Amino acid sequence: MFIMEMPSDEAIKQAVMAGLGVSLVSLHTIGLEWRSGLIAAPHVEGLPLMRRWHLVNAAAKMLSPAAEAFRYFILERGEAHLAAMFGGETALT
Repeated sequence: MFIMEMPSDEAIKQAVMAGLGVSLVSLHTIGLEWRSGLIAAPHVEGLPLMRRWHLVNAAAKMLSPAAEAFRYFILERGEAHLAAMFGGETALT
């Protein structure tokens, strides 16, 4: 077995698409390639690993209108948006 470390998600995706091996990355990272059929996400026992997401900002700083709109979108619609994009394969809590 050969193990390689790569500097970026893009390098990992390109290596996998070139047939150099397999990798464990977030579905968000390969969303476009996965939907296009360029990368497969096979069913593996114990996967997918579910992660908790946290949205944080400095309490003393007022958010800009754009940042507040993004915050609202993530909190109110983020989970449904991800489910629509990835067929329920992700969880946002």
